[in-house]
Amino acid sequence: MEVLPPRYVSIEEECKRNPELKLSDMEMLKDWMDKQPHLPKINMLYLVMFLHSNYYRIEPTKQTIDNFFTARTHTPEIFSNRDPVARKELRKAFTTAYECCSIKLLRKNIFKRKQLLKLMIKHEKELNQCFCLNRAIVPLKYETKEGYIVTLAKFLDPDPTQFDSLECSKYMLMTCEVQNIVRGTSKGLVVVLDAADLSFGHVARMDLMKLKKMMYYIQEAAPVRIKALHIINTMPVVDRLFNLMKPFIKTELLDLLHFHSSLNTLMECLPIEALPNEYGGKAGPIQEIVDEHIKLLEEFRDWFQYDERVGRVNESLRVGKCHMTDGLFGMDGSFKKLEID
Repeated sequence: MEVLPPRYVSIEEECKRNPELKLSDMEMLKDWMDKQPHLPKINMLYLVMFLHSNYYRIEPTKQTIDNFFTARTHTPEIFSNRDPVARKELRKAFTTAYECCSIKLLRKNIFKRKQLLKLMIKHEKELNQCFCLNRAIVPLKYETKEGYIVTLAKFLDPDPTQFDSLECSKYMLMTCEVQNIVRGTSKGLVVVLDAADLSFGHVARMDLMKLKKMMYYIQEAAPVRIKALHIINTMPVVDRLFNLMKPFIKTELLDLLHFHSSLNTLMECLPIEALPNEYGGKAGPIQEIVDEHIKLLEEFRDWFQYDERVGRVNESLRVGKCHMTDGLFGMDGSFKKLEID
């Protein structure tokens, strides 16, 4: 049985928003996908996002569709185990959550495994909140003056030992994916990355091969119009991370990168009221925004699980060679030589 997102913008509404969107183009793409035996069957709803991200050009849209499903198939470390309620990463992070709940545990004298598991289930929502205290990756409600939607990412816990780069990558892409579906097509996406608590300890815990795969997906497969990436509160560690990632970034994306040592220059690019209260904005306290967003991700739990079961390619049925794997894995051996001073 097909599982649709719990919230989405209808095709009828999308046609009203976008005069360039034609049902005939969607039917053409659907017919094309049906003739590609390796591709999954998808709802017409998703073709809207693929067409829009490619400015309604048919051939680039076909390439993005193939890249999208192929990349998600060949990077299971990022696109599998995306259960926002009971994923394995949450249990792994229990030691962090334990610090938040330690008083309750001590008062109840619960130390046996069965009792501890029952307590985890009982306080599942509480543990989710504690788990997310390490980082905030959230969509913001306000748009820029150009009509671009905004996503904010920042550390809430500066301790690098609590940082899992793979988990953060997964969280970031899940957030943008849900934002894209819930809000529908937009004029573009602006991402604000706060580097205030980034340290060399965080950079040392990053897997460059996985970062390369994520950058490939963002640049070649994600059905979104990226308009700007703003890195605020920059420090020397940002330069080091940027130099490590630069080989994976295309010129087009490099041109969209903007570095800010303070909020003053950022205010020239987007309205300050779009940001959380902690930045002088009017979007609300960060923790409230995080809590609300986690609830939204939980709503999409069935959809994430359905996507993992159905939204993948079958390489044994592909006609011809899969050229994208060269882009994903072609430089695997060279990364081991990179070191962080």
